[in-house]
Amino acid sequence: MTKTLGIFGAMLLAGCTTQSKYVYIVDFHNACSYSVDIDVNEYSNAKKPLHLVKTLQPGESTEILSYISFSDELENGFPDTYQLQLSANQREIVLDKNNFLSHLKETTIGDPGNTVDIWKISSDQLCP
Repeated sequence: MTKTLGIFGAMLLAGCTTQSKYVYIVDFHNACSYSVDIDVNEYSNAKKPLHLVKTLQPGESTEILSYISFSDELENGFPDTYQLQLSANQREIVLDKNNFLSHLKETTIGDPGNTVDIWKISSDQLCP
């Protein structure tokens, strides 16, 4: 009986540890000729800070989303409270999760992988 429970326990643990994890990363590149202020709420579930505030100089890039998820669908891979605010040259864009996802659908995945997807977006909407 103990041997059977031990085998069952080992199978259960093996099943739990083989669940696929997916990584979703979005990099933002400042293509403007002036600085861009970034304010991201719920930026990551694996890195700190969870609230990222940063100023990017022309030509600089940074991650604006970094999530590890058990879901193979990006929509389910990060929280509904995600919000991205971009400010530059007296203009501001605020994207909630749905607007952010819509914007990502217009871009291509930079480095597609089996479980790692990396998007690269830039500041075209903020530049004159």
